[in-house]
Amino acid sequence: MREGQIEDTIQHYYGSEGDGPYRRTPKVFLFKQDELDNDEVIFAVENIPTFKRTEKQLNEIRAHLPEVESKDNDEEVGEKVSGTISFV
Repeated sequence: MREGQIEDTIQHYYGSEGDGPYRRTPKVFLFKQDELDNDEVIFAVENIPTFKRTEKQLNEIRAHLPEVESKDNDEEVGEKVSGTISFV
């Protein structure tokens, strides 16, 4: 093959410099402590391979998570109890 034909063949299959195939950055799901115990979240993440995940899919998984109540709300609702606890 001529040198020109080789370059034409390479450009045909691989594109010219900088025009190569688009490389997506993988979207990694970082689990929080409470999500590690949630089987539904783990199952949803396992069903989508990392290289196929989109930001939208990750946001949908996070949106379907149940809201975790903060400890501050529990303290406001309950009354403070003072006293001594003894185990006999």
